[in-house]
This record gives sequence, structure tokens and C-alpha cells, in this order.
Amino acid sequence: NNLDDEKTIQMGPRTSSHKMIQLALAQDQNDLSKYLKDAIATNQHQDYSYSLQYSGSIDWASSHHSAALVDQMETAATSFAWIAIANNDNCTWPALFLPKGTDLILLYDSNALVKTKRRNGNGRPIKLDFGLWNQLSHIHVHWLSLSHPPETLANMITRILLGSDAGNATNKIDTEDDTTPLKSDSTAATFNGMAVSLKTKGSTCKVHCIGENWMWNAAHYRSCHVQHLCFDLDSKTFVLPTTSTAEESSNHNDSLLPLLLPMDSVSTWVDPQTTKVMMGHSIRHSTSKDAWFPQQQSSRQKQHYDSYYALDPNVVWLPFFAEQPNINNPGHLLWDFWLPMFTLVELFLITQEEEDGAKMRESLPTLLLTNLDSSCTKGATTDPSCYKMVSKFLPLLGVPNDSLVSTTESQLQAPNTEDANSPQLVCAENGLMGIGMLTDHGSKKHGQLAEDYQSVQNIGRGPMFWRFRNFMLKNLKQQQQGIVESSSNGRRLPWKITFSVNSSQNPSRRRNMERQIEVAQKVFPPGETNELGIVVESVQLDQLTLEAQTNLMDETAVFVSVMGGSASTAMFLRRDTSLILYYNDIDDFVKGKNSKTVDGSTMPNRMDWDFWNNASYLRVHWLPIQTMDSENDLKSFARLLQVEVNTAMHTMA
Repeated sequence: NNLDDEKTIQMGPRTSSHKMIQLALAQDQNDLSKYLKDAIATNQHQDYSYSLQYSGSIDWASSHHSAALVDQMETAATSFAWIAIANNDNCTWPALFLPKGTDLILLYDSNALVKTKRRNGNGRPIKLDFGLWNQLSHIHVHWLSLSHPPETLANMITRILLGSDAGNATNKIDTEDDTTPLKSDSTAATFNGMAVSLKTKGSTCKVHCIGENWMWNAAHYRSCHVQHLCFDLDSKTFVLPTTSTAEESSNHNDSLLPLLLPMDSVSTWVDPQTTKVMMGHSIRHSTSKDAWFPQQQSSRQKQHYDSYYALDPNVVWLPFFAEQPNINNPGHLLWDFWLPMFTLVELFLITQEEEDGAKMRESLPTLLLTNLDSSCTKGATTDPSCYKMVSKFLPLLGVPNDSLVSTTESQLQAPNTEDANSPQLVCAENGLMGIGMLTDHGSKKHGQLAEDYQSVQNIGRGPMFWRFRNFMLKNLKQQQQGIVESSSNGRRLPWKITFSVNSSQNPSRRRNMERQIEVAQKVFPPGETNELGIVVESVQLDQLTLEAQTNLMDETAVFVSVMGGSASTAMFLRRDTSLILYYNDIDDFVKGKNSKTVDGSTMPNRMDWDFWNNASYLRVHWLPIQTMDSENDLKSFARLLQVEVNTAMHTMA
């Protein structure tokens, strides 16, 4: 916004048939430039023409270079790819302005090593700002070593670019179908209760992964978007199909994978040995055996891969592993599974366009969940209570209960499935995977250990939590503003102080809140003296339906509860309302080193503090259970209620 108003930056590649590749290289990379030019000329795509252009190194910190800065930004915003020397901000920063779906190739120096050493004694190459670049999901980011021979490096770069969907890439769901159903009644077929249609035009999947850190735990941080994710009906496994046409093309990259060095990474290539993600296992206790990824299959391995049953283009497929017993708890379910799934959709910008009056607007897609094991699904005998809990909360994702089945139980209902030539694949245009570190606590526990408080997982995620809340309410077909009533001054505001009683099975946390309810009723007594029309109410949430719970939160100005999974319902409170959480300082203290507070006392567990203290749309307060009924604490509680109710009335007026 501070740029010269007369200079307008045009976004997107200049033409659909011409692709500009920008080189931000030093003079001593002349050999690479020559080989790259030759490789691109040799492998020209039949539909596109490519050209190389040098982009000079600009000192973005110098104000007198403002015009050059705009030129660099515009150049990047109209480029097909940006190839730059890593560890040089003056060469790499314009790549932030690349269009969605384009490629950034960072060339690093294998001889410039970090100071720390790996266990085998070999230093790791420096990769400045990898934490930024490898989290950018709107572009494809790759790292290649300059130690490759220039000709080999040029061939690898060319193969990356020619295999990219750059320039035309978009994660908006394409609702126009250019394939032809084999039968007029093919749309009557279903897979796990979801409509499918039979297609004859084969499609090759494309993969894009983010989060690479080149460490043993890379699967914990990696998340992937698969275009054309398929399920093999014979083997009951997810696969990445390759059509016969694609196998014969120059985009087949298997021959180049062995050339990659251990610290190289190509975010759009799949290495069967290393490209793995975590699907719901506990990060703290998982091993490399828990990591997962769809199997690569080709038409040579499986017949009939050039036709398939297609899910609706609006469907995004989310395979996951329902770890027990965590998923049985509403807090774990919402924040260890539903929140990461929503985050994946936002990360990869999977949207669809829908009509809103005279305008088109983007909305989130329909989700299809498939459990990778046989637990926590309808009819499971291991733990029926798990499916009972999950099915209660599935409407928050807009997922029909009947569509949640395991891979082994997944079934296609379609005519002529016994035909030997019948396709064996069910495919979605988009699939997402890699829950890993996207939970509310990442590699930490929920507050039981001292180390849980030494880092914060959810910095800056408050706005996402608010969107997650609205997404779930929308799926319940509730308006975001919900149910409100007019107070005596005509304002439409939440009017309840709600107490969640007996919400825990833990004796120290199972509280009826009797004294606190009495205090609230004295501060806001029924009748004419209660000018704000505040109502004090107590409920036992596990006896309410999900819809009743969310409606109650919409009516609530101040919600009072003990900490724990049952308090997760408070995330449906409206903006600028208050949450008062009582923590257990009787018999629940953090463990481990540095568990003492400033005054030397042992620190009580404040369960889920990392989520609540970063939920920026709420005002969150923590009070101790041990002295909650003392006169001093009750006086403080009464004052807190007055302040929070008055604040809500003013901020929401």
C-alpha cells in the first residue's frame, strides 16, 4: 500500500502460452544458465513457450530503490518460476509475489554448513528462512544443491518446471466436467454414501507437500495436497495412479529421484521411501512406522486405471487415523482432528465458487473422511463409545454419519461392478493429508508437563480459530449471529451467565458451582433491578444435544467451567464474550524439570492453556479450584462477573 500509486502490479503470467522463468543467479553460474537454456529448448512443451530472463539483485532496504522494488515485484507476479541462490535475501524476496501454483527453486551451497553437527558428524548445509519458504502453500518450493554438475542440475530444474501445473494452477474446485460418463445412469452410483459418476478420461495425480525440515521427524511437519487421490477397490488402499499416457511422457521423474542429495527436496515429487505424513497418531509417542502415504500405482501394475469412478468435484478426501482413546474426548476430537482437517483445507486454499445473490463467492468444500483402520466407525466392536462420540460431532464438519467408514469397509454401490472391465478406482479431485503438528498442542501434551509451557504452539492462530468456529456453526446450518434477544435498552446481545456443572469425572474437577451460582444470582437478581436482563443458568453439557450446546453458547455472555475436554464447547461463544476456567490446584500439578513457579510453589496444570490463551476472540480468565469457595475468591468472582458482563454489553453494542 506504500508503493507508488501510479505503478500497478499485474498479477499472473503474462499470457497463457508464454512462460517467463526468472533467474536470480550470480555471475559464476553461467554454465548452469547455459545448460538450463539448452534443456528448456530441448523439452519445450507443445502448448507453451519458455524464456529465461535475468533478475538483478536489488537491495530492498534502500529507499531510493523503490521503483526497482516495484519492478521486481511485478516481474515475480507475472512469472512462471523463480530460480534463485538460497541464503541471499536480495535474490529470493521477490518470490513471495509469485502467482499461486508457480515454482520457486532455491539453489543452496552444500559447503556452507551450520555450526551444530549431526550425530554422524556431518554438518548440515545452511538454508536461511526455510521455515518461511517450506510453509508457503500457494507456491511449490524446491531446494537443490549447487554441487550437482550444471548439466544435471539444469535437467532436474527443467523436469520440475515442465511437470508443474504452474501458471494455470488453482486450487479452486473446477465444477465443469469435461469427461463423459459411460452410462447415463452412472450418477446413481455411490461410494460410502457419496455420489460418484463413471469417467473414461484418465487423470494423473499431482502431489504438493509443505513443511519439509530434512530431519528424522519430517513426517510430523509435512502436509500434502494430492490432486486426483484414488482408492483401489481391490486392495482397499489409497493409491496415486499414473495413466499409461503419463508414464510415457517426459514428466515421469523416477529416473531423477536417485540423483537427489539427502538435503535436496522437490515438493512435487514423491519418494516412496521418504514422503510420509502423520495421520492422527500422537506425535509424542509415534515412530517412523506410524507415518503413512498412498501407494504409487501405474497402469502397468493395475488394469483399468485409465477410467474411474469420480466423486463430486466439491468433495475433498481426508484419510485419517482415529487414535484411541484420545478421539473419545470432545476436546481431543475437536482440536486434534477437526481443527487440523480444517487447517489443511485453509492451508492449501481448497475452495469452490458458489452464487451469493448476483455475486460469486468462495466457500469451503464438502469433506469425506475415511478411517485408515477399523476402529471408531459404525459397527466397530473394539470401542463402540468412540463412534458414538465421533458421530455426535461429525455434523460440525458437514460430514454425513454414513460416509465415515474404514478403508476395509468402504464399498461401491454401482451397476455392473462384477464386470471384469469395470474400473477399480474411486477418485477425488482433491485429497489432503498430514495432521501431524497441525493440532492445538503439536508435539507437546496439553499442559501436564513443565515443558508444555516453554513454547507456544498457537501464536497467531486466533483468527483461524474464529473461522474454524464459524465453519462448524455454518455446517450446523446456524447463522453466525445466532439467537439473540433485545435487552431493556433495545440492544441485541447475549444475555446469559452459564455455568457448566459436574462436567468432569475427576473428583477434584467435578464441581456443582453452587456458591458461584449464588454469587451470580445476587449480582444479577431476577426482576426490575436487573436492567441488563441477565439470566443465570446452570447446565450439564453431556445431557444436551450438540445443537442445544451451540445455541446455548450463542446466548452466553460469560461461560464458567472447570478446565478439561468438556470446556471445549466454549469455543462456540461469540466474539468479545468471556470464559472463566477453574484449574485444579488440589491434586493436578505439572511434572518435570522447572515445574516450580516464581514463588517456588509447584505449578498447577492449566489444561489446554495453549488453545484458550490464543483464542483472541474470547476473554479468558483462570481461577483456582482449591480456594474457589472462600470469601475472598467469591468477592473477586463477583467483581469479575460485573466487569465481564459490562464489557460484553459495550463491545457488542
